Amino acid sequence: MIKFKINKIMHKILIIGLLILLYGKAISQENLNFAFVDSTTYNYYIKKDWKNLIKLSNKAFSKNIDYYYLRMRTGIAYYNQKKFIKAIPHFIKALNFNNDTIAIEYLYYSYIFSGKYFDAKLFADKQEQNIKQKLLKNNKPNNIFFDYQYTNSNNSKIHYSLQDVFSQSVISDEKYYDFGINKMVKNNRLIYNLYFAHYSNTTNNYHYDQVNGYINNKTNISESELFGGFFYHINNKNNFSIYTNIIIGKSDANSFYRRQGISRYIIPNINFNYYYNFNIFKLRLGNNIFKLDSSLFYYPYIEASIMPLNNNKLEIFYRTEFINNIKTKSYLKKPIYVFGVKTLLFDKIALSSNYKIVNSKNLIEENGYIIYNNNIIKDKILVELSTYFNSHINFFIRYQYINFEDNYILNMHEYINNYKTQTFLGGIKWTY
Repeated sequence: MIKFKINKIMHKILIIGLLILLYGKAISQENLNFAFVDSTTYNYYIKKDWKNLIKLSNKAFSKNIDYYYLRMRTGIAYYNQKKFIKAIPHFIKALNFNNDTIAIEYLYYSYIFSGKYFDAKLFADKQEQNIKQKLLKNNKPNNIFFDYQYTNSNNSKIHYSLQDVFSQSVISDEKYYDFGINKMVKNNRLIYNLYFAHYSNTTNNYHYDQVNGYINNKTNISESELFGGFFYHINNKNNFSIYTNIIIGKSDANSFYRRQGISRYIIPNINFNYYYNFNIFKLRLGNNIFKLDSSLFYYPYIEASIMPLNNNKLEIFYRTEFINNIKTKSYLKKPIYVFGVKTLLFDKIALSSNYKIVNSKNLIEENGYIIYNNNIIKDKILVELSTYFNSHINFFIRYQYINFEDNYILNMHEYINNYKTQTFLGGIKWTY
């Protein structure tokens, strides 16, 4: 009986204690005031307790407690958690209270580390000259570069018997290199580039029939091209831009263009881009227009990406492109699908990779530099690593694995030949 009474008393004590605790918590939330918020968040700031600082500041904002130092502490808390996208609105609010150079620098680098480079550039341009120079001291858009590409392919001659009629072309010993310069003019909205590229390969044209016997017409193909173009931000927000270049080429007697009756050729290319940023999401719309083999092509595309870590350390994107040939009136019938990821390793190495489903031969890369126009590309994988040796020298290496499709003739019938090509493109860039 005594034991039952003790348990009953303990039960009442626990209930009363719980009610007191809940009531005290409710009172503390109801009486949330400036002095408590300021002293407690400052204490969290000194201890670098970013989690509790953010939790309390968000409660304070909901109670309309809002001032410069609270915004700065909250922004710095997110910044130190590397959630740069979440830090941005707090630094903007802080600047509304006080146009302070510390808040300016934090906001600028939050834009940079969020991958919002156009916003960072626009924000820096609005500052006074001494602050602008300080922010942009590491922004070196001018550079000189050299790239070299090695190609390895398993494309080989198809086996045939002496009773067959056979015809096939096999490309080997492909080499490519380029060098050039990118230069920004004084208004910071125009970048122009100029560079020279050279491509060569060995093409074996195999043929066999019972009248002429075996023939191997081995030719060395060489093409030299001069690229010139510019990149221009059309509007003041730097999110609408145009990129264009002109390829002026000279080919030898065995090249693709000379076989078309052309020894010198010009390939104009123009690209429009529009960027839109919303929190951790980015949207890009564009259209790439170029002329190739007397046909006018245009590639409209849409790209959506997300940065799930609230910074530029991880970006996942998806893009759809449409190949349109005005001459053949094939509109929006051959979509290209691209899945990719960009990440930053050890804060020093930029890794970019994507998988592209193509199923077309008339493909031009977005920058207009490399053109595929001979065999059908089924799909390709690209992986690129880039790092800075110091503040001026940048190294990169790009690997591509491409599945090709071409045709060969055997006994008057056309067959498909699938082969794979691997390319290694390495380069160095000196910025100044």
